[in-house]
Amino acid sequence: MDHQKAQAARLIGWKTTMMINKTAIPDINQQVAKLKVNIPAQLIQITPQMAMSTDAAPSGWGSALERELEMIAISHGTWNKKQAKLAYNNREIKAITQKKLSIQIQIIHLPGVENETADSLRRLSRTGDYKQKEKIFQLAILLMNLNQTIDLFSQHFNNLLPRFISTIIGYEQIAIDALNQVWKKEFPCLHPPVPLLSAVLKKIGEEQIEAMIIATLWPGQI
Repeated sequence: MDHQKAQAARLIGWKTTMMINKTAIPDINQQVAKLKVNIPAQLIQITPQMAMSTDAAPSGWGSALERELEMIAISHGTWNKKQAKLAYNNREIKAITQKKLSIQIQIIHLPGVENETADSLRRLSRTGDYKQKEKIFQLAILLMNLNQTIDLFSQHFNNLLPRFISTIIGYEQIAIDALNQVWKKEFPCLHPPVPLLSAVLKKIGEEQIEAMIIATLWPGQI
Protein backbone atom coordinates (compact mmCIF):
# COMPACT_ATOMS: atom_id res chain seq x y z
CA MET A 1 0.00 0.00 0.00
CA ASP A 2 2.84 2.40 0.82
CA HIS A 3 4.34 1.76 -2.60
CA GLN A 4 1.00 2.52 -4.30
CA LYS A 5 0.59 5.79 -2.36
CA ALA A 6 4.14 6.89 -3.11
CA GLN A 7 3.70 6.09 -6.80
CA ALA A 8 0.41 8.03 -6.99
CA ALA A 9 1.95 11.04 -5.23
CA ARG A 10 4.89 11.01 -7.62
CA LEU A 11 2.73 10.75 -10.75
CA ILE A 12 -0.29 12.95 -9.97
CA GLY A 13 0.60 14.88 -6.79
CA TRP A 14 -0.53 14.82 -3.16
CA LYS A 15 -3.92 16.56 -3.46
CA THR A 16 -5.73 13.89 -5.42
CA THR A 17 -7.88 10.77 -5.17
CA MET A 18 -6.47 7.36 -6.06
CA MET A 19 -7.87 3.88 -6.58
CA ILE A 20 -6.25 1.34 -4.26
CA ASN A 21 -5.44 -2.08 -5.68
CA LYS A 22 -7.08 -5.09 -4.02
CA THR A 23 -3.63 -6.29 -2.95
CA ALA A 24 -3.64 -3.46 -0.36
CA ILE A 25 -6.68 -4.85 1.52
CA PRO A 26 -4.59 -7.02 3.92
CA ASP A 27 -2.48 -3.97 4.79
CA ILE A 28 -5.60 -1.89 5.50
CA ASN A 29 -7.11 -4.63 7.69
CA GLN A 30 -3.85 -4.90 9.60
CA GLN A 31 -3.78 -1.14 10.26
CA VAL A 32 -7.43 -1.18 11.41
CA ALA A 33 -6.66 -4.05 13.80
CA LYS A 34 -3.71 -2.14 15.25
CA LEU A 35 -5.86 0.95 15.82
CA LYS A 36 -8.50 -1.07 17.69
CA VAL A 37 -5.99 -2.41 20.23
CA ASN A 38 -4.02 0.82 20.51
CA ILE A 39 -3.62 2.19 24.04
CA PRO A 40 -2.86 5.95 23.95
CA ALA A 41 0.13 7.02 26.03
CA GLN A 42 1.56 10.46 26.71
CA LEU A 43 5.28 10.92 26.22
CA ILE A 44 7.29 12.74 28.85
CA GLN A 45 8.81 15.82 27.27
CA ILE A 46 12.55 16.00 27.88
CA THR A 47 15.12 18.61 26.95
CA PRO A 48 16.81 17.55 23.69
CA GLN A 49 20.39 16.40 24.26
CA MET A 50 21.27 15.87 20.60
CA ALA A 51 19.79 16.64 17.19
CA MET A 52 19.80 14.21 14.27
CA SER A 53 19.11 15.38 10.72
CA THR A 54 18.33 12.79 8.05
CA ASP A 55 17.67 12.66 4.34
CA ALA A 56 16.22 9.61 2.61
CA ALA A 57 15.64 9.11 -1.11
CA PRO A 58 14.90 5.89 -3.04
CA SER A 59 18.63 5.69 -3.83
CA GLY A 60 19.99 5.94 -0.28
CA TRP A 61 20.05 7.67 3.11
CA GLY A 62 22.27 9.96 5.15
CA SER A 63 22.20 11.15 8.77
CA ALA A 64 24.17 13.58 10.90
CA LEU A 65 24.14 13.73 14.72
CA GLU A 66 24.90 17.04 16.44
CA ARG A 67 25.36 18.03 20.08
CA GLU A 68 25.58 21.71 21.04
CA LEU A 69 26.12 22.66 17.37
CA GLU A 70 29.06 20.23 17.11
CA MET A 71 29.02 17.32 14.66
CA ILE A 72 29.66 14.11 16.61
CA ALA A 73 28.66 11.39 14.12
CA ILE A 74 27.79 10.96 10.45
CA SER A 75 26.51 7.93 8.58
CA HIS A 76 25.05 7.02 5.19
CA GLY A 77 24.16 3.98 3.10
CA THR A 78 21.88 2.44 0.48
CA TRP A 79 18.54 0.63 0.66
CA ASN A 80 17.72 -2.89 -0.40
CA LYS A 81 15.01 -3.33 -3.06
CA LYS A 82 12.21 -3.70 -0.51
CA GLN A 83 13.22 -0.63 1.52
CA ALA A 84 13.56 1.52 -1.62
CA LYS A 85 9.83 1.05 -2.31
CA LEU A 86 8.74 2.42 1.09
CA ALA A 87 6.91 5.74 1.32
CA TYR A 88 9.20 8.73 1.89
CA ASN A 89 8.16 9.20 5.55
CA ASN A 90 8.87 5.53 6.29
CA ARG A 91 12.30 5.87 4.69
CA GLU A 92 13.03 8.89 6.90
CA ILE A 93 12.17 6.85 10.02
CA LYS A 94 14.36 4.01 8.73
CA ALA A 95 17.23 6.47 8.30
CA ILE A 96 16.87 7.51 11.95
CA THR A 97 16.82 3.92 13.21
CA GLN A 98 19.75 2.60 11.17
CA LYS A 99 21.78 2.95 14.36
CA LYS A 100 20.13 1.36 17.41
CA LEU A 101 19.77 4.20 19.90
CA SER A 102 17.55 4.67 22.96
CA ILE A 103 15.99 7.95 21.90
CA GLN A 104 12.73 9.87 22.07
CA ILE A 105 11.96 11.19 18.61
CA GLN A 106 10.43 14.55 17.74
CA ILE A 107 10.18 14.87 13.96
CA ILE A 108 10.52 18.26 12.23
CA HIS A 109 10.61 18.59 8.44
CA LEU A 110 13.51 20.59 7.02
CA PRO A 111 13.60 21.75 3.37
CA GLY A 112 16.52 20.31 1.42
CA VAL A 113 18.36 23.65 1.34
CA GLU A 114 18.35 23.69 5.17
CA ASN A 115 19.27 20.02 5.55
CA GLU A 116 22.64 20.25 3.82
CA THR A 117 24.71 17.73 5.79
CA ALA A 118 22.28 14.80 5.67
CA ASP A 119 21.45 15.55 2.03
CA SER A 120 25.14 15.58 1.13
CA LEU A 121 25.77 12.28 2.94
CA ARG A 122 22.75 10.68 1.26
CA ARG A 123 24.15 11.68 -2.13
CA LEU A 124 27.53 10.17 -1.21
CA SER A 125 25.95 6.72 -0.95
CA ARG A 126 25.10 6.67 -4.67
CA THR A 127 28.26 8.19 -6.13
CA GLY A 128 30.35 5.05 -6.40
CA ASP A 129 32.32 6.43 -9.36
CA TYR A 130 33.20 9.65 -7.53
CA LYS A 131 36.97 9.98 -7.25
CA GLN A 132 39.71 12.54 -7.74
CA LYS A 133 41.93 11.85 -10.75
CA GLU A 134 45.05 10.26 -9.31
CA LYS A 135 47.39 11.76 -11.92
CA ILE A 136 46.23 15.29 -11.07
CA PHE A 137 46.47 14.55 -7.34
CA GLN A 138 50.01 13.15 -7.63
CA LEU A 139 51.09 16.11 -9.79
CA ALA A 140 49.64 18.59 -7.27
CA ILE A 141 51.45 17.11 -4.26
CA LEU A 142 54.67 16.87 -6.29
CA LEU A 143 54.54 20.54 -7.31
CA MET A 144 53.70 21.64 -3.77
CA ASN A 145 56.26 19.26 -2.25
CA LEU A 146 53.70 17.65 0.08
CA ASN A 147 53.87 14.26 1.77
CA GLN A 148 50.43 13.24 3.02
CA THR A 149 50.27 10.34 5.46
CA ILE A 150 46.55 9.51 5.40
CA ASP A 151 43.43 10.05 3.28
CA LEU A 152 40.31 11.10 5.21
CA PHE A 153 36.63 10.99 4.12
CA SER A 154 37.19 8.31 1.47
CA GLN A 155 36.18 4.71 0.83
CA HIS A 156 37.94 1.57 -0.39
CA PHE A 157 37.13 2.34 -4.05
CA ASN A 158 38.22 6.00 -4.14
CA ASN A 159 41.04 6.41 -1.61
CA LEU A 160 44.06 8.35 -2.89
CA LEU A 161 46.52 7.07 -0.27
CA PRO A 162 47.21 3.55 1.10
CA ARG A 163 46.17 4.58 4.62
CA PHE A 164 42.64 5.96 4.76
CA ILE A 165 39.67 6.49 7.07
CA SER A 166 36.36 5.50 5.52
CA THR A 167 32.96 7.19 5.74
CA ILE A 168 31.24 3.77 5.91
CA ILE A 169 32.11 0.18 6.79
CA GLY A 170 34.16 -1.15 3.88
CA TYR A 171 37.52 -2.78 3.27
CA GLU A 172 41.10 -2.04 4.32
CA GLN A 173 40.31 1.23 6.14
CA ILE A 174 42.16 1.85 9.42
CA ALA A 175 39.09 3.49 11.00
CA ILE A 176 35.60 4.87 10.30
CA ASP A 177 34.28 8.43 10.79
CA ALA A 178 37.25 10.79 10.50
CA LEU A 179 35.78 13.53 12.70
CA ASN A 180 35.83 11.18 15.69
CA GLN A 181 39.47 10.15 15.19
CA VAL A 182 42.70 11.79 16.38
CA TRP A 183 44.59 13.54 13.56
CA LYS A 184 47.71 14.50 15.49
CA LYS A 185 51.03 13.15 14.15
CA GLU A 186 49.40 12.97 10.70
CA PHE A 187 49.61 15.14 7.59
CA PRO A 188 46.17 14.31 6.20
CA CYS A 189 44.60 14.79 2.80
CA LEU A 190 40.94 15.77 3.22
CA HIS A 191 38.14 15.96 0.67
CA PRO A 192 35.05 16.22 2.89
CA PRO A 193 31.44 16.94 1.86
CA VAL A 194 30.97 20.71 1.55
CA PRO A 195 28.69 21.03 4.64
CA LEU A 196 31.43 19.44 6.80
CA LEU A 197 34.14 21.93 5.81
CA SER A 198 33.55 24.14 8.86
CA ALA A 199 33.78 21.12 11.19
CA VAL A 200 36.99 20.02 9.45
CA LEU A 201 38.57 23.48 9.80
CA LYS A 202 37.57 23.57 13.47
CA LYS A 203 39.18 20.18 14.13
CA ILE A 204 42.38 21.19 12.32
CA GLY A 205 42.56 24.28 14.54
CA GLU A 206 41.89 22.30 17.72
CA GLU A 207 44.57 19.71 16.97
CA GLN A 208 46.97 22.35 15.57
CA ILE A 209 48.07 20.36 12.54
CA GLU A 210 48.76 21.07 8.89
CA ALA A 211 46.53 19.46 6.28
CA MET A 212 45.75 19.45 2.57
CA ILE A 213 42.06 20.17 1.88
CA ILE A 214 40.45 19.51 -1.49
CA ALA A 215 37.32 21.67 -1.67
CA THR A 216 34.71 21.87 -4.42
CA LEU A 217 34.04 25.27 -5.97
CA TRP A 218 30.33 25.39 -5.05
CA PRO A 219 29.30 29.07 -4.59
CA GLY A 220 25.71 28.23 -3.65
CA GLN A 221 26.85 26.35 -0.54
CA ILE A 222 29.45 28.83 0.76
